[in-house]
Amino acid sequence: EKHSEIIQAEKENKIILEKDVTNVMINGYSLQNPFNKKVKKIDVSFYASFIEKKIIEDIEANIKKNLNISKVNFKTYTLNKFNAMRDTFLNVSNYVSIDIGERYTDIFIVENSALKYRKFFELGSQKFITEIATKCSINPQIVESEINMLLRGDMQNKCNPEIESGLSEQKKKWVNLVISEIIDKENISIPPRVFLTADSKI
Repeated sequence: EKHSEIIQAEKENKIILEKDVTNVMINGYSLQNPFNKKVKKIDVSFYASFIEKKIIEDIEANIKKNLNISKVNFKTYTLNKFNAMRDTFLNVSNYVSIDIGERYTDIFIVENSALKYRKFFELGSQKFITEIATKCSINPQIVESEINMLLRGDMQNKCNPEIESGLSEQKKKWVNLVISEIIDKENISIPPRVFLTADSKI
């Protein structure tokens, strides 16, 4: 029986990019090998991603046109990172993963070894820099350069006070956005263990 989201995706001319069993819990325990086990209770977590069919076709056509490749496989960053962290941190079953890039912030939450929630924000280091530059009327390249030197410890507290203050303000804005969108609006608890990767500019 097809899940309603898969049916809806097919109606919108989207295709399933991935469908994967991310976790199996038997009698309350997460198992890597759930086969041939006596079961009183079983919980299975699935991950599915969708994309417009034309986007995939265009990307695949361009790759095959320029490279001698017969088959192209597509994967999302979220599932790849989740699988890598699951295999690396075997005893960590509850955490939040936060990736802050140049243009976006990608967050997913894992509970009981299952991928439970994902949120994507159009807010990254480039927007921080642009907003600081606009507010302080300073060239964005100068803002980026001074932030990089400040983070490396090269400024010896001589960074433009407006830039330093603006960076602190942008970080608070980012935290407030996460709290507002995830905790307040969707009533989702964030686990205490955090894995954070961020663009070098912040």
